[in-house]
Amino acid sequence: MTLYIEPGRPITLGPLVPLGEGAQGVVLGLPDEPGVCFKFFLDPSEDLDRRVNGLLKQRPTEWPDGGEQVIAWPKWPLRDETGRIRMVVLPRFDGASLYALFDADQRLEFLDRPTWATCLQAAIRVCSVYRQLHRVNVVIGDVSPNNLIVDRAGRIALIDCDSVQFVDEWSREVFPSDVATREYCSPEALRSPLRRLEPSHDLFGLAILLCQLLMDGDHPFEGRPAAGPDRGVEGNIRLGNNALFTPERLVPVAGRLDTRVLPGVVRHLAFRALAQGHSEPAVRPSAAEWERALRGVLNDLLGCPRNANHFYPSGLGACPWCARYDAGIADHFPVSRWRP
Repeated sequence: MTLYIEPGRPITLGPLVPLGEGAQGVVLGLPDEPGVCFKFFLDPSEDLDRRVNGLLKQRPTEWPDGGEQVIAWPKWPLRDETGRIRMVVLPRFDGASLYALFDADQRLEFLDRPTWATCLQAAIRVCSVYRQLHRVNVVIGDVSPNNLIVDRAGRIALIDCDSVQFVDEWSREVFPSDVATREYCSPEALRSPLRRLEPSHDLFGLAILLCQLLMDGDHPFEGRPAAGPDRGVEGNIRLGNNALFTPERLVPVAGRLDTRVLPGVVRHLAFRALAQGHSEPAVRPSAAEWERALRGVLNDLLGCPRNANHFYPSGLGACPWCARYDAGIADHFPVSRWRP
């Protein structure tokens, strides 16, 4: 297929290698171009053209690009001979899904030196991405660990940006987000799929992601209800059953991380997002508020004298990772030399 970077100007891409795929298209890369990749759309259409053209207008120059966090926003389109958009050029960011930070074994395999501080720094960077988008009235909509990529140094990138909700700056047309990961959906979106989402929708899912990053991957709404049928995470979100603030509604899980590992300021923000905010979306903390609070936690971390990879909030007084290890639970942040 011949593609055109502009009318009458064909472009030669060379051999492309698949990097990933989704419902809308396939992501491809060039072996000798590590900085860019290409999303090939499976179903080109007039609606898709309008959406992509709107996205291309909506890229403020101050968005992060190549630093500790990246927003993989479309840079320019490639069209077929009819003028229809078939592909967009994107920043390329190699790494693993954010799920890699939720699991101890994956962290040890993927990151250079995983610690709780690494997870906290990743949480701050995720907040920064959400803050940047909400500042320009972009709603992510599909909140999911799969849309966030982390590299070996803990840097973060948001991908699949073509599915976000935004308003075309010129036509004022609203392009909704029509993709959702239900385990991170706000209760109001689960009750009745909304044509137009508010940023508060993202803020509910963001709080879940942040709790998972700081709670060793534990989803606050995961668990079997103590009463009634088990309808999974989605059912618990609908009912407000969560392990942080309504633990009596869920059957206790052996080995689950003690929720007291969360600093007071984090518990307070999580309460506003997930408990009070369950029925009052307006009280959910903004991404900027989360970011400020987590930076404060990072500045007050304590190191452990027994294990150089153990970091924990100063308010705890004792290392929670050592306590778990002493209780016979595998060390999730080990070092090669353990000092008794």
